[in-house]
Amino acid sequence: MTLNELRTTRRFFKEYELPGGLSREAVARPAVIGFGDATRIQRLEFTGTQRLYGFPVGNVFHVLWWDPSHQVYPSKLKHT
Repeated sequence: MTLNELRTTRRFFKEYELPGGLSREAVARPAVIGFGDATRIQRLEFTGTQRLYGFPVGNVFHVLWWDPSHQVYPSKLKHT
């Protein structure tokens, strides 16, 4: 899928303000990899609790975290 196709599928692609609800351990990570000036982060959702966080630049999705147990941006909703 292209980035534009992903953006239209809200189930798989979401965008969040930074720092937003990031876990304390995750807040400093964007600056470490050169995205310290970012104000938003994007998330791709896979199955169950699996998430991939990063920053799209052009046609490249720069991965920041692989989050298999939904701990980087924890949800307050049950079963998410």
